[in-house]
Amino acid sequence: MNTLLDLVENFNDFEAKNDLFDFEIEGVKIWKYIRFGVFQKIVDAKYNIEFQHYSPNVTVFNKLNSFLLNTPDAILKNPFFNIPSSDILVLNHPRRISNDGVMDCQYTDTILKNTDYTFQVFEAPYFQNHLKPAGTKNLKYLDLLILKSQLKIKVRKLLNPVKENKYLQELFKELSHRYGVELSFFISNSNSIIYMHHSLFDSIVKILKQVQPKIILEVVWGKALHILFNEIAQESGIKVVELQHGIIGNCNISYNFQNKFHFFGFPDYILLFGNYWKTNAKFPIENDHLIPVGFPYFEKIQSKYSAVSIKQNPLIILILSQPTIGVELSLFAVELNKMIDRNRYKIIFKLHPGEIAGWKNRYESLSQSNIEVVDNTNNHLYYYFSIASIQIGVYSTAIYEGLGYNLPTFIIKLPGYEHMNELVSNHYTKLISSPVELIENIFNTTFRPSGTEFWEKQSDKRMEDTLGKIINS
Repeated sequence: MNTLLDLVENFNDFEAKNDLFDFEIEGVKIWKYIRFGVFQKIVDAKYNIEFQHYSPNVTVFNKLNSFLLNTPDAILKNPFFNIPSSDILVLNHPRRISNDGVMDCQYTDTILKNTDYTFQVFEAPYFQNHLKPAGTKNLKYLDLLILKSQLKIKVRKLLNPVKENKYLQELFKELSHRYGVELSFFISNSNSIIYMHHSLFDSIVKILKQVQPKIILEVVWGKALHILFNEIAQESGIKVVELQHGIIGNCNISYNFQNKFHFFGFPDYILLFGNYWKTNAKFPIENDHLIPVGFPYFEKIQSKYSAVSIKQNPLIILILSQPTIGVELSLFAVELNKMIDRNRYKIIFKLHPGEIAGWKNRYESLSQSNIEVVDNTNNHLYYYFSIASIQIGVYSTAIYEGLGYNLPTFIIKLPGYEHMNELVSNHYTKLISSPVELIENIFNTTFRPSGTEFWEKQSDKRMEDTLGKIINS
């Protein structure tokens, strides 16, 4: 298992041979809830790569604090209060972005503003908070639901704790030995999933009976709360539709499985950014349920920040940083800056929002250089794409957005680059290992135009038409 792809295939083989999707405790099939966390722990230990959608358990104190911080909205916008039946129940992404004075969910709000279907939007806290003012109609907060669940779990643990399960203990003993990573703490995590499942089940059934949606439209299917919503909805005949929200590739365990098979919790349909993504992973669902529709927010903002047709000197080299490999990228940028002709090229180092705080201490050599570092959100990311001539990164989703601007793209061979193997092998990008290699290839590499493979056009219409077909099917 020398590469990340080898690990994915080995992991898929293990879970298939051991029928882990069928294993249950107290009526809960737990593997679908924990497999991403288990896989990420292995990857963290072996490759030092951190993925985006996995977060540690939050205590009941955090949940109570979240509820109190968001009162009265947590009460007035609770999911049991005054909810009419609607065509679509939306599980959005709570990490909102600023848009014309309001905070929007970039994945769902553009769609909802253009739909003729009725909808209700449910939002979990984002780091125990909600970003406001929210530009979302029919918005309900899940704080009360989550707090009630945590309190029920506390009582259940005292009065009727989950019994030890020998198979579960043997499973994580074998996994720990197989991958050389201590994984036994996932036994406790599995028990937490069982508690969560039982504490939330009746409440979610009640919500679904109130809303009576024809579909669930969601972002990030792999969150435990979303899996449970999906599972209960699908058992009731409600279809689940996920919106693509990031990179889908053969190294992303959330979308790679050994075989085609249906299990409750995984979306019935995935609406993709473009046709490129249909064959980029081993999805468990059938190919005709993978539908390229585009990304309405991307298309809207791209039209606002059109690419500059004639680039002026110095030409912009845009480096897209990421928290997990920011140190390495900063050192790459500093070294590259020493080599380039600064009359001809200028480096802009774009920090990820998650690494802005304290970056000068972490990236000392970068802070002492004359490189322009974007450490604020004053300008939209797409502004930098519009003025750039070249982009450099490792495995950020933003790289695909830059390809939407037809930017010549270089991938640095740092942890996580395997996510971009398909881009490299299909000549959309060039893989490099050093600043010297970049300089050698900056003029001599022919890149394949991206066209609409990554991003379908007329996404508003495609989205509405596709949702209509699924709703009415």
